[in-house]
This record gives sequence, structure tokens and C-alpha cells, in this order.
Amino acid sequence: MKIRLADLVLDPSLQVRDVNDHTVTKYANAMRTGAQFPPVLIDAGTKRVVCGFHRTMAMRRVYTPEHIVDVESRAYKSELDALKDATKDNATHGLPLTSWDIKRLVLRFNEAGATLDELSALLNMPLKRLQHMAGMTVVVVGKRGKTEFVETRPLKRGCEHLVGKRISEKAYEDHASRDRGIGGLALVNDLRRRLENGFLDLESPELISGLRVLNDEIARVLASCE
Repeated sequence: MKIRLADLVLDPSLQVRDVNDHTVTKYANAMRTGAQFPPVLIDAGTKRVVCGFHRTMAMRRVYTPEHIVDVESRAYKSELDALKDATKDNATHGLPLTSWDIKRLVLRFNEAGATLDELSALLNMPLKRLQHMAGMTVVVVGKRGKTEFVETRPLKRGCEHLVGKRISEKAYEDHASRDRGIGGLALVNDLRRRLENGFLDLESPELISGLRVLNDEIARVLASCE
């Protein structure tokens, strides 16, 4: 099937992994040299991309909206069926799914009424490991308008001490968008090592300012621990 590039819809509800800009750039450069890629898989009814987010974003960098692209079209009976196809494809092709990707999938499959056994089969992952990852959650408290909500959401590695605890929506959004899944001790040791070995540019006013702020914050935290 052939459709216009402009007709492809990127819907976050079917996006299994975070988009990697490096991969998009790599694909775009390959397209400019004439490389051929497999057709993007779409939902027949909505033209939403099911498999091929990186390919679609790369094509948008290279071609005009009127460019005609080859796609594979499937009719899905439910959102869960489409999500299953997206999961299966991403588990076997392209960049490996991270533990963060999988934890979010656990939550989405649960919300859709699917079982961990189904997700385990799609990911070719032992059920016991998936069950452990499913338990890595935190309780997020926030507001939508004037209505307060309480939701269970996944945690990245390095914040295991927060499992089962309540945190604010603002703190969680900062965690989800900025934390890199690195433990606190590893972060401390890395900064100490770089300072000891002279691997930080201490002639940078911005860096010195940041270190002063960090120093004040560390002093505050240590004082509260006494």
C-alpha cells in the first residue's frame, strides 16, 4: 500500500520506546544515500504508525509531506492488539528495549487488561524477571484541574528506595524525563573521580556556580541526616 508521508500519524499511545535522535539521524542519512527500509506498519483505520516511529521521523527530515511511501496496513480489533504488534516488533528489531521501556509496557498492558504472561511471551523474557520489574513502582500524587489523583507509575533504576512510597507529580515528571537510571552512589563516585583526576573544567564560571549550589545542597542534606 502507498500513502502520502503526511498521512502517517505518530500516536504516543502506540510508541513502545523513547525516540532516539541519533538513530533518527542515522536513518535519515542512509535514506539520503538511497538506502531502502522495510515498510512502516500502520493501523488501517487510523493510519497510525504501529511499527516504524524512527523510520517515519527520519523520512520527515528527508522528504516532503507529499512524498509517497510504502506501508503495510493491518486492521486491528482493539488498541491492545495494535500495542502487542508494536511490542513484538520492537522486541526483535532495532535498538534493544531498555528496562525503563519494559516497565512502562508492564503498566500499559496492565491498564489494557492484558497479563504479564502475554507480555513475557512477546518480549521473550522470563516471567519472574518481568514480575520483579512490575514491582518497581511508586505512588504519584497530583492534580488535574481541581481533582486530585493517585496513580501507580514505574521507577527507573537507581531509585529502588522509593518503591511503594508517595511522591509528587512534579518530582515524578522530573525523574521520568531527566534521571538516567544510575544509582546515587555511582553518581557520587563519578563526580568525585572526575574532580580528583582533573576531568572537570574548573575554569568554567557556570561549572563553578553549579558546584557551589551542589555544595550547599549536600550540606543541607547531610545536616538533616545527623
